[in-house]
Amino acid sequence: MLVVREMNLCGVQERGGTDLTREPEYITIAEARELLGVSKPKIADLIKKGILPATEDPLDRRFKRVLKSDVERLAGESSKRGKSAA
Repeated sequence: MLVVREMNLCGVQERGGTDLTREPEYITIAEARELLGVSKPKIADLIKKGILPATEDPLDRRFKRVLKSDVERLAGESSKRGKSAA
């Protein structure tokens, strides 16, 4: 069986059309609140409990950001339960 792997311009292998060099997409806490439909205290609680991991924004450490994929995962989990996020 012959397996063909494409190389992107950086010489990094791609699998299934996914660029392995692409940076993860971060969003602000406000954007996460909007996507999840939760209040400020609720999103703070999700972050404090570690349910929604957050990191400092490298451009302004006063702010935090979250991975969009983590927010989407959490939104999917809550929609399966039929409740608001966590």
